[in-house]
Amino acid sequence: MLKYIFVSGGVISGIGKGTTVASIGLLLKSAGYKVTPTQFGEEKKFDILTDEQNINLQMAAGQNLNKVLGKIIISDWWQTADDEMKEKAINKYTEDARFYARMGMLNFLLSDIKDQNQKILKLKELIKDGFVNKEMYNKFMLK
Repeated sequence: MLKYIFVSGGVISGIGKGTTVASIGLLLKSAGYKVTPTQFGEEKKFDILTDEQNINLQMAAGQNLNKVLGKIIISDWWQTADDEMKEKAINKYTEDARFYARMGMLNFLLSDIKDQNQKILKLKELIKDGFVNKEMYNKFMLK
């Protein structure tokens, strides 16, 4: 029997609804459930990735965010911060989580390509799709 989990949000974008859903998906997947997310709205699905890679990317971002937010919300800072500061922190950590998840996926996508010219062609394809931005490109090339 199919079961659905719906997550919706208001006008605030970038607060990590997709990342949160990915975290829930990771927990369900690790418990043996089949997870097939369908997304509407702001979360970006990259055409260059397979559905499984898109799911893994969201789950990796969710894991990254969980690690950071789990420590932050029990901190003294969180207890004294006003709502605006908390919102800014969540937005920053959400973007960071997405960035590092995409860097991990980028390493995965390029790891099997040994020929440098083929690697550059794949990188250009990823840039064209919007998966790789200037910051990611610079970090990757400096490795």
